[in-house]
Amino acid sequence: MSIFYSYPDFSNAQIFRNQNLTGIITEQGKQFVSSNMTADLLDRLMEQGLSLKDSPTTTAALITLPGSETSAFLKRNNNKGFRFTCRYLFRPARVFHAAKAAVVFEQYGIKTPRVFMAAEKKKGLLLQSGYIITETIQNVKSVYHMLRGSDQPREIVDCFLPWAAKTVAKLHQLGIEHGDLKLVNFYCCGDWHDPDSSCGIWDLDSVKIGKRVEPEKVNREIARIFFPFVYFMGKYDDCLDYTKEKCKEFCSMYQQYAPELYTPDTAQIIEKYEKRMISVLRKQKGSATC
Repeated sequence: MSIFYSYPDFSNAQIFRNQNLTGIITEQGKQFVSSNMTADLLDRLMEQGLSLKDSPTTTAALITLPGSETSAFLKRNNNKGFRFTCRYLFRPARVFHAAKAAVVFEQYGIKTPRVFMAAEKKKGLLLQSGYIITETIQNVKSVYHMLRGSDQPREIVDCFLPWAAKTVAKLHQLGIEHGDLKLVNFYCCGDWHDPDSSCGIWDLDSVKIGKRVEPEKVNREIARIFFPFVYFMGKYDDCLDYTKEKCKEFCSMYQQYAPELYTPDTAQIIEKYEKRMISVLRKQKGSATC
């Protein structure tokens, strides 16, 4: 790996270099991923796979790993231009930090797809793209899409929120900031009545692991979790009361699990978001009383 900067530490991982691709294969990935991987092969697998996303910044697909015939999820972070190039001139691609975050999540009992491989394609010191391969999860849906497709989203919310409050408080107490904590990045792969065994968090590209999470980051992550509820609760006649109740419940549970992180500023931020939610709900219902 590069002598100009340090990579996250991965115990028992296999380091490989092929052509202009440098990466690691995790302990879990050794039985599925070959150390002969090249950037050209990964790009080919992406083209041949089932495309899930194709944007200037990110490309993702479900692929079949050669040799093992195992289904996997492949994501490529593309070079976004001059600022991207400069930002990663003397630092590793963020896929390595996402892979490390997955290891830490698993270490602390927070479900997330296991990483098989993380690699970067560079030309000299110039980062061209980053690749990450993770396991696929059967019968999985994001919590956002579960709520969107449900006739009774309240039941899901009532089961999900206590688990989310406990899990997010745990992350923050460990000094972990997800960075993009929204309902679409929570998932369920089983019986949603038992979130402890079926729910997890994915999309770890923006995760930061430090000694503590700054209070403003705590506030923002808490608020982003329940704000989307307005899009699912608006069809109920008592949606205002219910949404307020759930906001208070979530905050109370978070404060119970992480009292040292829940500050008066947090309460004020939550109140501000609550007012925004109420405004949206009223517009949805076309009534001042919802």
